[in-house]
Amino acid sequence: MSKKLQILAIMPESIGGRLTSSSLFDGFRLLGHDVEVFDALFEPVDAVKSLVEEKNFDFVASYDYTAIIYKTKLGLKIPSINYFSDVIDDEHSGKYWREYYDFLNEDENYVFYWDRELCEKKKNEIKNLFYMPHFVNTMVYRNLGLRTEYELMFAGRLDSDFRLRTVVALMKKFKHLRFGWFAHQKHFEQALLSLDSDEEKELLKKNYRGFVDTEEKMSEVINKSKIVFNYNAQGAGSLNYRTYQVMACEKLLLSDYRKEGEELFSPGENFVMFSSFDDLCLKIDYFLNNEEEYKRIVHAGREVVEKNHSSKVCAAKMFDCIL
Repeated sequence: MSKKLQILAIMPESIGGRLTSSSLFDGFRLLGHDVEVFDALFEPVDAVKSLVEEKNFDFVASYDYTAIIYKTKLGLKIPSINYFSDVIDDEHSGKYWREYYDFLNEDENYVFYWDRELCEKKKNEIKNLFYMPHFVNTMVYRNLGLRTEYELMFAGRLDSDFRLRTVVALMKKFKHLRFGWFAHQKHFEQALLSLDSDEEKELLKKNYRGFVDTEEKMSEVINKSKIVFNYNAQGAGSLNYRTYQVMACEKLLLSDYRKEGEELFSPGENFVMFSSFDDLCLKIDYFLNNEEEYKRIVHAGREVVEKNHSSKVCAAKMFDCIL
């Protein structure tokens, strides 16, 4: 594709969506396209009208339903690129999803879905629907050579009893290790309220490290970590954004079992999954005490993400589907 495209990129309001969108927009830029970013968090919908009047945009692009909402509300007559890493027919992708779901099936709306199984189920309902696993800007997410501050790290909400109890159990078991938990302040406070034990509350307070809201900051805290363990919340068998962030930084990701882990990677060669809490603990001990094996896995992981799951590679695949 040689044509330089003009893309109106809508930065969504959700925190996770902003990180994913940043990688998507970076992919467009790395392909040489002009990207004009409009921030939905700080600017009203009507303010985008002046941007549309100033430039002849080829596409409007965003996360989940954001681009569809702008396109329909403002009557924009340009194709849309919509990347979903939330369940498409559920409130995870927006409380107004029912109002906008049918618009996904229009001819010039292109939808990319992160979960293969969920994508297949929707093929007959959405015309231009394509499977696209997560991707990251591997120029942002890379090995920065920073000193290790945390042997163990977890980033995200402890919004289920299972997640909360598992993370607290790990904090208890590995008290001798430096632990980093990163989450929004309100999610930290909610987790504290869910605990009855003073000991557990103190552990959570001790290991809470604050909130990370940009790609650069996330790359930095991952780089300061030795092992990042991950529980995928949504999807039938897909891997979340954290997977690719960590692997691109050449740090060890320990993931709960997901089918996509076997489809996109080679478990034991460039990817590591655990089957239970006890298995997770065994793998933490093993990789903290086997540096050569650790290095082999993380180097191989970085290579496969750079080759198959970088922003530039995946943005190019999107345009192969569209153009």
